[in-house]
Amino acid sequence: MILLAIYSGARRGEIVKFLKDGIKEEQGINYFELKEGKSPNAVRKIPVHEQLIKAGILNLKPVVVDAKPITDYANKLRDELKIPKNDVDDNKRVFHAFRHTFITKSVSKSNTIQLVQELVGHSKLIGQTAVYVHKISLVDLQPVVDSVIYSD
Repeated sequence: MILLAIYSGARRGEIVKFLKDGIKEEQGINYFELKEGKSPNAVRKIPVHEQLIKAGILNLKPVVVDAKPITDYANKLRDELKIPKNDVDDNKRVFHAFRHTFITKSVSKSNTIQLVQELVGHSKLIGQTAVYVHKISLVDLQPVVDSVIYSD
């Protein structure tokens, strides 16, 4: 679940849906599909990161889990490893922080804000232009996902 969080930027509840619904494929791209969510923008397709594929996620059988134990487990693991509850900038080290990290890393790789917004299900551009912007394709989103790297 932690790997899904750090390589997708998905919310905890979205990860639960990934695990239950499994992975789909379109145009040679493996992806998770969210058909509902926190807002209309949360409805989207998220390409599967190449590191998740290398880790064997395509062989994972669907599983039903409850969202709350994910947070509980992450907090328990943090505490058992004696990792401080806050980082040097006083940000809380909680499961949702993986989403923040993914977004920060994605933006730092020179991905446009619009691509990152589409990927993580945030509201799109503001202003009249937003009316004309369609869903961004999996082909265009795959490099955004794969740009997030945790070891160099």
